[in-house]
Amino acid sequence: MALQTPYLIAPVAFDASNAQEIEFTVPAGGDQVQANKLTILKQSDLSEVYAQKVTTQDYSHIIPAGTLNNGTVYVASVKTYNLAGEESAESNEVLLRCYSTPSFNLSVDSTISTSQVNVVVEYTQAQNEPLATYLFNLYDSAGILIATSKTQYAASDTSRITYQFTGLRSGQSYSVECLGVTKYGTQISTGSQTFFVQFTEPTAYKYFSLENVCKGGYIRIQSNLSSIPGETNKVPLEFGDGELMLYPNQWVKWNKGYVLPEDWTLQIWGHSFVSSDTTPIVTCSNINGDKVEVYWQEQVVKHPPLQWTWNATPTFPAPGTNLNWDIKFQANGVEYTKLNIQHDADGHKYIGYIRSAGSTLAYDTGTWSVTSRDILFEENPSDDLLAILKTMATTTQSETEKAYSYAVLKAWSAKAAYPYVIRSETIESASVDMPHSIWVKKVGALYDIKVLNE
Repeated sequence: MALQTPYLIAPVAFDASNAQEIEFTVPAGGDQVQANKLTILKQSDLSEVYAQKVTTQDYSHIIPAGTLNNGTVYVASVKTYNLAGEESAESNEVLLRCYSTPSFNLSVDSTISTSQVNVVVEYTQAQNEPLATYLFNLYDSAGILIATSKTQYAASDTSRITYQFTGLRSGQSYSVECLGVTKYGTQISTGSQTFFVQFTEPTAYKYFSLENVCKGGYIRIQSNLSSIPGETNKVPLEFGDGELMLYPNQWVKWNKGYVLPEDWTLQIWGHSFVSSDTTPIVTCSNINGDKVEVYWQEQVVKHPPLQWTWNATPTFPAPGTNLNWDIKFQANGVEYTKLNIQHDADGHKYIGYIRSAGSTLAYDTGTWSVTSRDILFEENPSDDLLAILKTMATTTQSETEKAYSYAVLKAWSAKAAYPYVIRSETIESASVDMPHSIWVKKVGALYDIKVLNE
């Protein structure tokens, strides 16, 4: 046998001040490798800076610390040797990029007095290798991952990055870390830092507190409430009966004083929403680029007239026998069902029922729900039964229409090209002025939307 040509694996960028292991593979079927020789040339002028042979059966070669210089790019190749000292063909060439270890430092206050925390990370690298991607992770006191920023892409000149975690609980300890990857693949970490959350959660009856300053002759009022200022594109705004009136092309916006936690529930209450698939009735977004839009949709369904008929004057069955009479109802000329008449064995009563009672019948582009038409007749039922059949045959249900409403949710993540779209169940509305509440719920990456009549 002979030696197979080795394949050198390109490493990610590394710090030349530390020893670095370079690995290669060898196809099966050749002689046992007993030694290897790594040759390194400077890429700029192809001058040789390292050529050492080591005796080992491992498919690796360790470059001693300080052999190469940070900020320089090199070209490397490897040969292998068998027990007889025969060498293989030269491997492929790979680039070795040497950069000093970046500075990647996270800062966070040791005690947080609100339900959200702002995390700041500073990144520098001596040879200006840019940061490529990063992500923040938040852990509870047991070290369990409870929230993440997911992978974020850094601008080429990024030196300072921030992220905000929300929905923290008072009296709890958390830890946070940031993981990064440089342009040439070096993986870095800030390490984790622990912080404690402690803030006051006032109950409803403590929104205001009063203090009698008797020596000053006044009362000091302290409030735990904070106002959330808003803005609008048209003034003045109209208020009446506790409602804010918004007209077409008018909006209000609140963008300060509140945050959306990782999981949240939003309720929208109102009526006379504008039905549109291009203009949302509400939009929520955050500084990370996530966005949620809610659209209102309405439709009116018309039911055509419904006519009951029967095809002949019936003949009553003998006691204890059954007879099916064709009793038909039609919509748009289509006939659907029959009426069954049964005479019981003792001859005292007849029972009539619609065979398809309770079913849903189709017509054209809609449906019609058929309710039960059970009929019970006592002795000598002829007149009663014929009167009822005659009433059914001559009664026409007039055309009706019903209004239906539903909401559509569109949710974008920061890097998504297309939104995640879901639709609520359709509900029947008495009128377009009927109040509705729209509920949007987010749990993790999942959304749900529901519409209720108020």
